[in-house]
Amino acid sequence: MGDRCDSHVTCLPKDVKFFKETFGYEVEEEFAGRVLLYDEQANYGHHSGLLEVKRRPFIAHNGAGSDYGCSSYVSSGGPVLYTDDLQDEGSDSLLTVGIMPLTGPFIAGAGHAIAFMQTLFKAKLKLGMVEDAAREKQMLKDLVSALRKVKRVGDKLHEKWAVPLEAAPAAKP
Repeated sequence: MGDRCDSHVTCLPKDVKFFKETFGYEVEEEFAGRVLLYDEQANYGHHSGLLEVKRRPFIAHNGAGSDYGCSSYVSSGGPVLYTDDLQDEGSDSLLTVGIMPLTGPFIAGAGHAIAFMQTLFKAKLKLGMVEDAAREKQMLKDLVSALRKVKRVGDKLHEKWAVPLEAAPAAKP
């Protein structure tokens, strides 16, 4: 037995059987055009398995285990993207999606944040979770624009202040 936590998946009604048989999810709630599934004993949040899901739009979230924090997953039917969440359960989850201090990982993270949010928008459209598509599309466009600006600033700061790893002073014992 591994580390267990809770996990939720929102998927299309035609994909419920797949998630139930593959992972052990149970139906928690049904909506028009989508179903919310729940597994309160998800082994490692079904992390590895969710990353392998193919050709199925879904949005998923798992709670924290003893060795890891909360994570979110999204697929619009193509590759699955995931991110660790900044906040723990019990609060409105703010996705980190690579948003870290202005370092090398941040620069790569900004690109991931853009891809994650674009995929999330597409998945929400396919799952019937968008009431005002034009408004959400504009919000996504504004967010992507802001992330690109932040990435450019991060790139400049990284070029100016980054110290190559081999030139960094050795750690003292």
